[in-house]
Amino acid sequence: MRTSSIFGFNELQACLADWPTSSLGPAPSEDPIIDRIRLILVANKEGEPLAKADLQPLVRHLLLREAANSGHPKVLRVPVAPHWPTASEWSQHGLSALAVGENAYLLNAQSWHPTWLEASAEGVFADAFSDKMVRQDGRCPVDPFIEAVTGFKDYSNPGQRESIRASFLIPPGDTLIVNLPTGSGKSLVGHAPALVHRQEGHLTLFVVPTVALAIDQARQIETHLVRDGMTDQRWPLAWYGGLSTSERSEIRQRMLNGTQRILFTSPEALTTSLLRTVIEVARNGMLSYLVIDEAHLVTQWGDAFRPAFQSLAGLRNSLLRHSKSLPFRTLLLSATFTPETIDTLANLFGPPEHVQMVDAVNLRPEPQYWWIGTAYPGEKKKRVLEALRHAPRPFILYLTTREDARDWYNTLKFSEGYQRIRRFDGETPDEERKAIISAWVANEIDGVIATSAFGVGMDKQDVRTIIHATIPETLDRFYQEVGRGGRDGKPS
Repeated sequence: MRTSSIFGFNELQACLADWPTSSLGPAPSEDPIIDRIRLILVANKEGEPLAKADLQPLVRHLLLREAANSGHPKVLRVPVAPHWPTASEWSQHGLSALAVGENAYLLNAQSWHPTWLEASAEGVFADAFSDKMVRQDGRCPVDPFIEAVTGFKDYSNPGQRESIRASFLIPPGDTLIVNLPTGSGKSLVGHAPALVHRQEGHLTLFVVPTVALAIDQARQIETHLVRDGMTDQRWPLAWYGGLSTSERSEIRQRMLNGTQRILFTSPEALTTSLLRTVIEVARNGMLSYLVIDEAHLVTQWGDAFRPAFQSLAGLRNSLLRHSKSLPFRTLLLSATFTPETIDTLANLFGPPEHVQMVDAVNLRPEPQYWWIGTAYPGEKKKRVLEALRHAPRPFILYLTTREDARDWYNTLKFSEGYQRIRRFDGETPDEERKAIISAWVANEIDGVIATSAFGVGMDKQDVRTIIHATIPETLDRFYQEVGRGGRDGKPS
């Protein structure tokens, strides 16, 4: 059985040379791209049709990456067999296929130079296939109290360090505005109080705009809560529609007895189904932090769209009155605060003299941008499909409406043959959302076709490609969605 430490490019080549008699073994590869290829081959061995449309971009990605890292062209020997791609199909995905005898092709990856998109000599997306680090290393030694609960040896940057320190040092009852770029560790600022305050009676309410983000944030912090040795029991950390009645009852009870520590929830739930419990927690002095993630939305979303966001300031003031003897701290987190938004939030969550701010925004070097205007829908569809055949993995294809997301998903799944994709929009059931996020994190899917419901805060480090097939409603949304890519500091 091969172990994760040795299943690399050479092992993949040996496996393909002996296909289909070679053994892949159950262990994942430490290389995410090779592991994606391995999972496709495992599924084929288990009787599923070969996912050709998913396999071909991954093979091209692997060969271009190996060439970029070594400085020499790389080739891969693949079978000529029924249900495997033909030479013509490999070519459509930017791979030349040279016949070697009757039973194999030798594949060589070609750079992509479409006539409709300006590119460098290396081709479109060239940098995103490499493993070079383009983000400046801003890491700095972590504080001992954070290392003790996370195991981290470094903060990702000084802005994260100052934000976490400030979150503990601001006076009770005050507000801290945290403005950090996407991918710079903003979530840990909100998680830190719940991780550090291990004793009972310290609840952090963490307000997020989407169910996807609540589920993903809960996934991120859960391993730390178990790691700190306080418990080996895993209980719900996110409040959303998919919870059972008994789970909701258990969460309320843990909030009231001081053992919940952190709860991720929406503004709507906080102002309705959770309100009575939260007031009681505040009255008993057990509410330590109110964290509002993507806090710029408080000023952006008006009365007609999710007015509960605009109710958060009033709710906070009410809870502070209930917790007068032990007032909680408020954290407002975002990557897209404008000066006008900051002024508004300082007044809503102030008074301003009780509002502090850490502002450490910088231009992210990872994203590179290409754009093309099209004259009619058929042309746009043709261009997007061509781009997807050549783009590095994993990818997110963003649409504005649920209808567009469904249409594109159906096209990719049933017309183009992509199998390792999922659709995620505002009507995706909660259990399916959890399954998609788990599969996304585990490299079991290569692409998500999504509306903004799969957007702000989703933290997967190695997303290489973001495609907008429709124009986002706002510049902030565009920035947030582009920010899903390159969070590992490599080009996207």
